[in-house]
Amino acid sequence: MNRIAIATVAFLAATSAHAASLSITSGNSDAYTLFNAVEPGTNGTFAFDGYRFSGDGTVYDTNIPGVAIGPSNANYYMAVDGEETINLPTLTKSISLLWATPDPYNSEVVGGITVLGQQVENIAAESGVGIVTISSATPFSSLQLYSSQPAFEFQLKDGVTPAPEASTWAMLVIGFASLGYAAMRKRHAPVSI
Repeated sequence: MNRIAIATVAFLAATSAHAASLSITSGNSDAYTLFNAVEPGTNGTFAFDGYRFSGDGTVYDTNIPGVAIGPSNANYYMAVDGEETINLPTLTKSISLLWATPDPYNSEVVGGITVLGQQVENIAAESGVGIVTISSATPFSSLQLYSSQPAFEFQLKDGVTPAPEASTWAMLVIGFASLGYAAMRKRHAPVSI
């Protein structure tokens, strides 16, 4: 029984670490359609499909030379000039976005981790950018986007993968511990003749 308690404490300690990773891949951007049903010109505070947006972002359906150029293959996109906060429909441990032009004056804060446009731009130059995925060991429910110029253009994937809540993990650990205890008792049960 002591081994189970030690394993549970070690598991909980390992999952509480604050770590984040960033990956940039090229790939199919067809799933990035969240803004496709939002009226072009929508800005300020609005809600759509469980997401809540507030700040300086505007939804566009065309490129505007000198202002905003959307991601390739995206008919609709949001461009941020200042700050935009996006509250997600559920807790998640990762978010993907189709980031059109990762400029040095863009930044994104996810789960307390700041990702600078310069970081993305450097990696993107090597890989032929497309999809930026940011993952965190700690679940998060919002992200903040910043740009000192009207040029943080992006499209979100429609839907996020929810992260299991702590109570779900606790129930899972308790269930496996109970099964182990039952198996151990059955194995050491006296045999009657």
